[in-house]
Amino acid sequence: MKFFKNFLIKIISNIYIFLLNKNKIPNLILNFNIKINETNNTFYHQEGIFKTENNFKIPIYSNYRYSVKKGWQIFDGLNKLETLSRKKLLTNSEEIFFKEAVGNRQINKSISEINEVALGASKKNEDFFFHNPYNINTPILKPNLTDIKNKFYIEYYSHQKKLNFLNKTGILKIDNNSQLLEIGFDENAMSTFAFEKLGLNVTAIDNHYNLNSNKEIYNPALIANCQFYKSNIIFKYSDITKNTDFDDCSFDIIYSASVLEHIQDIRKAFRECFRILKPGGIMMHSYHPLFSYNGGHSLCTSDSPWGHILLNKSEFRNYLRKYRKYESNTAISWLDNALCYENTQKHVQLKCLETGFNILNWSNSSINRRHLNDLTKNIIQECLTINDNITLEDLLTENIYFIAQKPR
Repeated sequence: MKFFKNFLIKIISNIYIFLLNKNKIPNLILNFNIKINETNNTFYHQEGIFKTENNFKIPIYSNYRYSVKKGWQIFDGLNKLETLSRKKLLTNSEEIFFKEAVGNRQINKSISEINEVALGASKKNEDFFFHNPYNINTPILKPNLTDIKNKFYIEYYSHQKKLNFLNKTGILKIDNNSQLLEIGFDENAMSTFAFEKLGLNVTAIDNHYNLNSNKEIYNPALIANCQFYKSNIIFKYSDITKNTDFDDCSFDIIYSASVLEHIQDIRKAFRECFRILKPGGIMMHSYHPLFSYNGGHSLCTSDSPWGHILLNKSEFRNYLRKYRKYESNTAISWLDNALCYENTQKHVQLKCLETGFNILNWSNSSINRRHLNDLTKNIIQECLTINDNITLEDLLTENIYFIAQKPR
């Protein structure tokens, strides 16, 4: 049964790709969207309206933001309290505080108060935390081993598929001498360890979105994982938009996931990638474009579908100050330094080509049906009006994956 299901999915996918190449699918999607979105979505609960400079009325829904992404999880103190809550290790007063702090669409307690409660709860449950050598008042939550293992295997098989594709198509022959650079990694770096286990020599860089003056890369969780996997990976603090300390033609592959949408100057990033790649080397990037419904990520997802695109930056700052009292400083810094409104698909493609790369593959994943229903004709029209650089395709795309090659 499972084989038949996978076989059927493959056939449907191939038909879709064939129609897409014949320019049949985009028109079908557009007409379908407009037809189903002439009625209002009644799933969300409206509690107010924010009027833009163009007099466009953006509804404020109490239950939209957290349905897209639990934005409160970006805050370390709340993340710790959630973990202890799931393990039923919070006192009644701590549990009540946690729920009040999370709120419905914005956090309702100050960051300092949240951190104070989280620190007290952490001290009573030390077995679940690493000691932080840089700040004794911010212990580091130990990762869930089951979650980590699951993520490792997901990354391992996903990367294996990508590497097999490169080998089978003859785009790049990979062996035990192949050098890979991963740009951007989380504190557990499962993607990076997966590449190493697949036989590559791996280096990884990160710059904390340029939001943190601390340039220390190694945290207790990463150190523990390095020991567990007996890893030889080199982890470094570095910025791909600047001149890195790598020699010319150092790498066979450059890889990133959920990074490009945060880069402020994509041209500089591609130039540096081009410099440090070997002739014939390739870069593989997967990213969530800003212009999708969830493109604002945790801190800048609005309280209404595509709200972060319906507002210009100045309006969005005012919105955050007004409706995100305890988050606004962090969110505005994220908006100004970690999100780039220039990186449309066309812009990324042009800068990639102008740098000298050949684009070998470009794949878009569309938003799901639920969020498709949120994209009304009025939202489309207003988004395209105030952002003359974007297209409907930018709004409809949730994820992009592409492969580009430096000429041999």
